[in-house]
Amino acid sequence: MRDNEIYISVTDSSGEPVRSALIAGESGDSLGITDSSGICIAVLNNSFPSRIAIMLSGQQEEVLIESAPCRKTVVFPVKSGLIVKLSDRSGKRIKNGIVYYKMGNAAQFSSLECDSNGTAVITMYKEERVQIYTDAPGYIDSDTLEGKICTELCTLKVTMQEISPSKFLLFPTVLRKSKCTDLTVEFMARSENNRDQFIKTSIRSADGGLVWKYSTYTDPEQAFKYTIDNSVFRRLVPGLYFFIVEYGGKVYRKKILISV
Repeated sequence: MRDNEIYISVTDSSGEPVRSALIAGESGDSLGITDSSGICIAVLNNSFPSRIAIMLSGQQEEVLIESAPCRKTVVFPVKSGLIVKLSDRSGKRIKNGIVYYKMGNAAQFSSLECDSNGTAVITMYKEERVQIYTDAPGYIDSDTLEGKICTELCTLKVTMQEISPSKFLLFPTVLRKSKCTDLTVEFMARSENNRDQFIKTSIRSADGGLVWKYSTYTDPEQAFKYTIDNSVFRRLVPGLYFFIVEYGGKVYRKKILISV
């Protein structure tokens, strides 16, 4: 950087970059505007120490610049916005969800990933109407909801419905090693798209040990059917096992009992 340059990084209190914020000097003259990454490199010809102001939509933060060149990271407090919280019907928080939102007359939706608490924050610096819908692996996409960016932080709770299997058959569920019986699984679950879905199947012991696995792509419009040869079970110790299906971001389980 040059001797009279200051590198300014502006984020909001949720960690998102603040775009299009005006950087002004002590006399009110414009020094620059933050880019899409919340960055502005400004030239300051004043004597030091000097103050600059970061301004956006009626909000203003002042920063003391003691010398140049320098780097300053400024947190622009979020005083308005909408907190979106995702949960299922039991109240369990939904991780890995995505919130799609469109403000005012915007042509298309933007997206935000939820954190580990199932929360996303849509920040704005004025009151604004917003349309929202959400999706998450293993859940049905929500309807498009009408909301509002409030002048103070407010919360919108979205309850999502789990995708339940429309068919999960396992037969027989009691396998006698002496009868050399094969195991057959039939599985089908609703999908949010018409693309082939990746399905993972496995058998695990009661303590979680993996004893068998199989993966493939399956047509979401047809039931997945597969037969496991009895040779897999002849080598296993009698006891309780679990047949596990991983599909569409969800995990489904059924018990199997292996006897002599």
